[in-house]
Amino acid sequence: MYNNAFDSMTPSVFVVGSPFQALCLVGAIRNLKLTEYKVVVIYYDRYYQVKNVLGRFGVNYELRYVGKYRWRMRWYRITSLIHRNNKYKRLFLGDFRSETLLYFGLQYISDGADIVYLDDGNATLPLFDGKRTTPPLGCLDTKYASVMTKYRKISFMKYFYSIYTGLPNEKFIIRHNSLDILNGNTSEIDNRRVYIIGTNTGLYCKSMNFPELTIVKVLETIIHSIRNKYLQTEIIYIPHGKDTSLEVKNLCDRYCVEYKKLDVPVELYFVDEIKPIAIYGFMSSALFNLKQMFPASEVYNLYLPPSGEGDTIARKKSISEYYKKCGIIQLDFAV
Repeated sequence: MYNNAFDSMTPSVFVVGSPFQALCLVGAIRNLKLTEYKVVVIYYDRYYQVKNVLGRFGVNYELRYVGKYRWRMRWYRITSLIHRNNKYKRLFLGDFRSETLLYFGLQYISDGADIVYLDDGNATLPLFDGKRTTPPLGCLDTKYASVMTKYRKISFMKYFYSIYTGLPNEKFIIRHNSLDILNGNTSEIDNRRVYIIGTNTGLYCKSMNFPELTIVKVLETIIHSIRNKYLQTEIIYIPHGKDTSLEVKNLCDRYCVEYKKLDVPVELYFVDEIKPIAIYGFMSSALFNLKQMFPASEVYNLYLPPSGEGDTIARKKSISEYYKKCGIIQLDFAV
């Protein structure tokens, strides 16, 4: 039996900022059969994809520009303390790590409301698995948010509506977001195309503590491997929406790999596309989603052992181990 945080009748507000958060939002509205809700989109650099997702599913929304000015965040922190008796009794947040979404969303909800977190990529996996030991908003901000929400009797870091299952954690109450909005592809597997799902090269390499050229070398190896394994097959590289790496783009040009930028999340692109024979990627959350969409397709996680401080290594291993349990094949590379 689920808590009332997941019922269909509670007036709700969603605050999201990324394309995948928008997909999870649509899944929540449909699966929970919500009828009274408000959607607020915080403008970021991938807003064009968020707009296309919500437009496709007929979801109306309010667009807000928060910006990166520190005084605005200070203002939202302060005003979040104000007692409110608003219409909305539940807040769906797109990312448990975002103080911008949290403090902005708290402006909309009543005292005593519940916060329910959606997924932003695979960051929730090591949280559920107990491998994330760093506070979600940093030490000071997490303490402040905990005290402030307690002051207003708002639940904090308790409820999750997640695509991931099988990771029970007594700290959280988790309900499964099936994302069945992605189940519309009924085509047969096409042996003519193999896809590589790109990563945000600079950010990924920084988090793993190795140089950007490492990604280029691995991609070059994989392209050769694909050409040998799948003869007369077209290779399509889909870059991450935030990736600006010229080295990766030049590599694709050099090996006649189609470099295909999307205006929707990769999962939504594949709803309308063929079922590929194989998909490769660097621990992207899309690998998990695409394996759920296409169980018969070969999905490969290109795993580079991380090095770093804190819980980085444990978090990356948590994600890779979960992927293996879900039928995603891990290809190990030495850095």
